[in-house]
Amino acid sequence: MSSIIENGMCVSLKKDVYAVIEKDINLFRTCEKAKDNKYKFTLNKFLNTVFLNMYDGRKFDPSSVKRTRNIGAKSVNIKINKDIEDKINKILEPYNPYPSDFAAYYMLFIEEYCKMPLNKREEIFYKQLISELKDAIDLKYNLKVYKNDYEHPSNIFPYEIKTSDENNNIYLTGFKLYFDKDKKIYFYRNTLGIPLRKIFSIERIKKIEPKKQIYFREKYPEADIKSYKDMEEYIQKRFATDGILYLSDILRDVTVRLSDKGIEYLYSRTQYKPFDISFDKEDTHIIHFKATRLQTFMYFFKFGGDAEILQPAEYRQNFIEQYEKALSIYKNVHII
Repeated sequence: MSSIIENGMCVSLKKDVYAVIEKDINLFRTCEKAKDNKYKFTLNKFLNTVFLNMYDGRKFDPSSVKRTRNIGAKSVNIKINKDIEDKINKILEPYNPYPSDFAAYYMLFIEEYCKMPLNKREEIFYKQLISELKDAIDLKYNLKVYKNDYEHPSNIFPYEIKTSDENNNIYLTGFKLYFDKDKKIYFYRNTLGIPLRKIFSIERIKKIEPKKQIYFREKYPEADIKSYKDMEEYIQKRFATDGILYLSDILRDVTVRLSDKGIEYLYSRTQYKPFDISFDKEDTHIIHFKATRLQTFMYFFKFGGDAEILQPAEYRQNFIEQYEKALSIYKNVHII
């Protein structure tokens, strides 16, 4: 079957399968700032990656395959490497297989992948990266993370790999540490959440004993953190309240004035909703809560004029700027 390596094999991608693959290619490991899409996988490489990460050595009888043509399917010639050929040969060798049997076994895994929810597909695609990150977490290595949408790496002391309840994306969570070069010690700075799909590569910096080698300043704006135990308790609290999506920013006290319609929205709109909202004792149209700027924006921006951000001042200014930007776009558009 070495001719398959030389010439490739033809696979048939059903409409629904191709739609999922196309979506994932654009989601996973794509550089937003690179005009040449240098971090974007080709269809061929993407499918081979999925197959290798899904492959589990399951048995397969080529006679069980229905030899019917899929109307509207996309036919693609896939180039495979020796590793893939050996894996398929190992299963099909007793059957004296045809090239089409290779394609059928290959597509068994691809189609199974496409039936999975997004976070499960992400786990499959990033199987090797997740394994490397789990090792770093277990061994307590501080990491330098190179992201595909930002030219400068991020440093993170990894804590846990978590799926966000709000957007179903997988995140590497952990802590930002500041290294004092003069004193040769680490200081806790804040929590971090990095989307897995933004991670291009990782580099281990230094192994740390967190209970002994991380130091703490007297006061932090978001919590009273004086030990590694406090760090762990704080990030667990953030997981349970505002969520993984907002870990990279601190919580601020927020005050919002709502119209009657805005109060109705408060009860009917749950996505991105801040945790533990309380009504003002003197004015029932004013609410208070703790949230990051991103969460406040994602939840209340769609309220439009039925929500007015009162505090903090920088959150209010952010809303003003974004509404003015949207208004300028609509004013300059000529309807044809």
